Amino acid sequence: MKYTLLFITAILSLSACKKDKFSTVALPSEYIDNDWEAAKIESARTNKPILIDFYASWCQLCTDMKEETFKDPTVFEYHKNNYVTVFIDVEKGVGIQLGKDYNAKHLNQVILNKDLSLRAKRAGKVPPDFFLKWLTDNE
Repeated sequence: MKYTLLFITAILSLSACKKDKFSTVALPSEYIDNDWEAAKIESARTNKPILIDFYASWCQLCTDMKEETFKDPTVFEYHKNNYVTVFIDVEKGVGIQLGKDYNAKHLNQVILNKDLSLRAKRAGKVPPDFFLKWLTDNE
């Protein structure tokens, strides 16, 4: 009985880790969610480079970055004025191939030039001021 209870607890814990935490955080509509084609069209229309935030739906640090850094008003205004920003699930659909193309995993951000070549790449959760500095350093 003791081992059965431990087994059930372990299974429930593992299933909780796989829940989609990322999509529960709402973002302003200026950010594009999982639509690579729309990001390319918007980049061509506005003549802005693309910033891709690669995430996995189960990744708590990805969710934290979305909630704490991307929702920051200063970061948001900078993105709105300088980038087409798209969030791509690296484990689904076109995200699988894009992750391979740019050697990206969850919690990676890449900046692409207008011709879609890689300009800059970083990994990990960072606070808004650090992220903003990385963006401005890679203009």
